[in-house]
Amino acid sequence: MRSYHFASIGTLVVICLVLTFAAMFGLMSLRLLSSFSMAGYDLTNMNQAMWNTAHGRPFVFTYAYPLTHRLGVHIEPIFLVIAPLYRIIPRPETLLWIQVVVVALGAMPAYWLARSHLQSTAAGIVFALAYLFFPALQSGILYEFHPSTLAASLWLFALYFLDQDQKGAFVAFSLLALSTKEEMGLILALLGGYAILRKRFWGIGLTFLALGMAWFFIGVFLIQPRFSSTGENVQFFRYVWLGSTPSEMVTTFFTRPDKIWLQIWDRAQVGDYFLRLLAPVGFTALLDPLTIMLAAPSFAVNLLSSQTRQARVEEFHYAAPIVPFVVVSGIYGVERLARRLRAILGRWRETSKEAIYSQLALVLSLIVLASSSTYQYYRGFFPWSRAFSLPSVTAHNRRLQSLIQMVPPEASLLVQPNIAPFFSARSELYGLPTHINRVDYLFLDVSSLIELPNLHQQLQTLVAPQSAFGLVAAADGYLVLSRNQPPGQPLQDAFFDFARADVSDIQYPTQVRFGDDLEFLGYDLIPYREGEVEIDLFFRPLRQIETDYLVALYLLDELGQFLGATTQEPATTIWYPTSRWLPDEVVRVHVEAVPWNTRPLPSYNLAIGILVRPTPWDVSARLPPTILNSSWQARLPADGTLLGIAGVEKVWDIAEGGPKWRQFEVPRSARPLEARFADGIVLSGIELPKSSLRPGDELKTTLYWQAAQDIEASYTVFVHLVDSSGQLRSQSDHIPDSTLPTHAWVPGEVVADHHMIHLEETIDAGEYTLVAGVYDTYTQERLSLAEPAGPFSEDDLVLIGTIAIR
Repeated sequence: MRSYHFASIGTLVVICLVLTFAAMFGLMSLRLLSSFSMAGYDLTNMNQAMWNTAHGRPFVFTYAYPLTHRLGVHIEPIFLVIAPLYRIIPRPETLLWIQVVVVALGAMPAYWLARSHLQSTAAGIVFALAYLFFPALQSGILYEFHPSTLAASLWLFALYFLDQDQKGAFVAFSLLALSTKEEMGLILALLGGYAILRKRFWGIGLTFLALGMAWFFIGVFLIQPRFSSTGENVQFFRYVWLGSTPSEMVTTFFTRPDKIWLQIWDRAQVGDYFLRLLAPVGFTALLDPLTIMLAAPSFAVNLLSSQTRQARVEEFHYAAPIVPFVVVSGIYGVERLARRLRAILGRWRETSKEAIYSQLALVLSLIVLASSSTYQYYRGFFPWSRAFSLPSVTAHNRRLQSLIQMVPPEASLLVQPNIAPFFSARSELYGLPTHINRVDYLFLDVSSLIELPNLHQQLQTLVAPQSAFGLVAAADGYLVLSRNQPPGQPLQDAFFDFARADVSDIQYPTQVRFGDDLEFLGYDLIPYREGEVEIDLFFRPLRQIETDYLVALYLLDELGQFLGATTQEPATTIWYPTSRWLPDEVVRVHVEAVPWNTRPLPSYNLAIGILVRPTPWDVSARLPPTILNSSWQARLPADGTLLGIAGVEKVWDIAEGGPKWRQFEVPRSARPLEARFADGIVLSGIELPKSSLRPGDELKTTLYWQAAQDIEASYTVFVHLVDSSGQLRSQSDHIPDSTLPTHAWVPGEVVADHHMIHLEETIDAGEYTLVAGVYDTYTQERLSLAEPAGPFSEDDLVLIGTIAIR
């Protein structure tokens, strides 16, 4: 009775976890949708197809035109199961709630299965949590709506009922999972063989083998080509690197292991892929390879695709159907390891074998929980995860609802993806500008429209006098256009409200002047986990500007060297150029279109430049920045023509960043020093290598400078390595820390100045001296010391230490 009571409490705990998870991720999904932060393309396609299915036109949609049928994309008959509920509440939010609830319910079979096999209610709760904590599952929920994400829960139910010999429920959930995508047919076939091996279910197993293979081959080679716009499977383009025909693809797979290995190791990064799938269960899934190999079709589909995003476990939805097999393998793996340990411990302990087993299983489960929790903290999506961020729903976002009614529900419409879900309950809906000739209405939000090359310039022609469309409404960045309105109406001032901002909302405020026209007030950093960060820059015109300036974002390494620059003009200045800015208003410039890929970089820096002409590499085209007031270190790279604003580093591959705040104390790790140079420059501390060096090594040292007063000039710091005879052997000269000129320092600020000196291979062993000094960047004249230091009497050098070279 006590055991049953504890089990019932465990069930209540898991039910609470399921409800909490569903509520949390359901609300997060709605927030992403309502803030226009959801990509929207897939959700729009799904919602329009579901709307048509619920109204008697199964699987029909137009948003991916010329594709007009979901069966031309994927085989997803589960639409027919969902459609009756959707008919009651025909909204995209319905699909998001269905997805999160179905997926959350998968924690129940995870709990039941672990409780049964590990003989512990607590262990059952642990694996319910491990399932809910899985970042690959959470990203599947938050990345719009996909029927295949539902398979995560459905396969878990199927595996549980197979384990419990409940054939009817096993078949029912397996068929439901099958109905979510064509590749599930191959999983069903493997599951049939698995049922034979595990349970000797010969009838069901052989049926699943035949049905699964038929489902896959009929779907991929007959149904999808039949409903595609080209007569071919639209998914094959992802695998053409294997061959132009299915037979060539199979031949390449078995005869060119080198080509396959290059794809999965170098492009898909299979090591990282499996690390992200196995770490959340403490790698215990490796102890039960048979179960995890049920996901082999999904592994192959993802890892062999030329679309490398399919191998990004925690960014999209592609790995979600794999999660149930990893979790169940983890349960069986813990069981297997606990039984092996029990056999060892049972030889010398008097405790019953069952008691030993349950204790071992619980301990191993707690190790899984520790691994799952740690991984969730660094890589997950919960509010307490390190990388958690959730966009706010602004007044601009809420304004959409009042404008939707301006487009008749029966009208053909073109609308951008991130707001398209709100319009997708209609027969004709299109997303690409190339389909403008097919629609009567256009609905755009230029403030959140993706910055594709020349797209905004093309869209500006839609409000020109020669356009086929006229304005229905134009406010706060929204444009509603119709063929029934006269063209050429000018955009009213209220349209440009999307570019105007409140200075009190700036995340990282500062005060920097560019030339005589612009004042930079700070920025908001919008990280996108493993993708490229986006930035909102805030400016105030100091007077009526006559020039249309360009805003460029620069990518720099740790030393301030160029790695890239934006060449595409931000949407803000395309629609609202600087010559239209009103004096003293605050303008937000959003930058997202960047030509670089920072995924391989462990860290990098960002800087901005204001250009008088579209030549980002031309120093003479940049307005020089002047720092007026800043609580963070405003670096000035590129000879002081750029303003460094943010440093970004990767923590468990997730980008985190912001400005480096000014420091006013020398770190305790530094050796104190008090060397005062002219013009208020003080060397307050030094860090040197603690061990001896060898020829060919890099000598790394850090000088800590401090400003005793405002400094107007720009000075260069030098560090010299000299031998016993006073001969210079190597040196490092640069502006403090390469990008922190002395005229940007504030009184009392401590500046860490890193130097690296290369030791030649031919340098002799012995004791060497390091000295440092300061000279005017332009006149090359050295600053004198207030009083001599060390054995040097030139009054312009300070001894900072000795170095042993062995």
